Amino acid sequence: MRIISVILVFLAVACQKEQDTRPFSTDEINLLLDTKPTAISFADEHTGFITTAFSPKYASSLILKTTDGGINWHGVPISIDGSVAINLRSVYAHTRDTVFATFNTRDRCGVCISTDGGSTWNSLLSADQTLPYTDVLYHNDRIFVTLSGGIISSSDLGKTWASVYQPEKPGGNIGVKMFANKTIGYAYGMDMVYCGSDCPPYSVGTLIKTIDGGETWVRLPDMPSGPTDLKFMDEQNGYAFTYGGNLYRTIDGGLNWQLAGEVSSEGSYFVSVRQGPDIYYSTGASRIYRSPLDLKTKTIVFQDDGGESYNFKGLAISNQKILFLSRDGRILIINLK
Repeated sequence: MRIISVILVFLAVACQKEQDTRPFSTDEINLLLDTKPTAISFADEHTGFITTAFSPKYASSLILKTTDGGINWHGVPISIDGSVAINLRSVYAHTRDTVFATFNTRDRCGVCISTDGGSTWNSLLSADQTLPYTDVLYHNDRIFVTLSGGIISSSDLGKTWASVYQPEKPGGNIGVKMFANKTIGYAYGMDMVYCGSDCPPYSVGTLIKTIDGGETWVRLPDMPSGPTDLKFMDEQNGYAFTYGGNLYRTIDGGLNWQLAGEVSSEGSYFVSVRQGPDIYYSTGASRIYRSPLDLKTKTIVFQDDGGESYNFKGLAISNQKILFLSRDGRILIINLK
């Protein structure tokens, strides 16, 4: 299957609070999918992968690959050890050739690997699970996988697995992981909190941390609200966009969070990319903004007049290129000059 890209290139000049004279251009690509993308990962500035949910057209999930920085994508159905992948939940590109993903078949879920750039896949871990594996990351020669609020790890490419974090109560949502450096890393998500008949359930931000490269993890105090996006600039300083339109910052490695400001009332889901001194973020509405870390000003860098939003995934492909992916299979690439 060949997916043809639709590219619109234009100079962005719209501003909200100040005129921005820094030139850039944007490429808008439609992947023309009949299913939802689930994750995206780039191995380098040229080679990246997108996973999808089940495609009725191909009776399988798809793996999409680009070798030109996200402009053109080639997609193929995927099978794992001969079984059709009903759903690919996450992807992590370690190199151009070595790619990890989490998956569901009709009766099992697990972790798989491709060593030929996404052409063929083999299972590293497969089990009867009612709660699927949600996220995968390769760091310090170890695979980290999240499931049902916990984390498992393998240091021998999936031959053996060990639990490195188990929550006090099963369930919850730990799914997105990152490492600020070789030893310090974070995993975060949301937990639903029920306070009885007097109030409706609400969400708090769940944050766990490792300081030994992923050998052990501890849960930090809950964040003030459920995070939709979290970034750390170094070991101590980080920020989190949360449901409800707020930005929180920490200066002590996630132990405490302070409200930095209200971002927007346009939507409840936020995704961001930090590039240099600025944050590029989607508000869950039809705009993408750029702000300094203090959020004292914001500039509109892209607006979709059709009302669609790029509020699903965001990442920096290089120091000159930022990518946002929407849930309906469209990509916006911001080319910085």
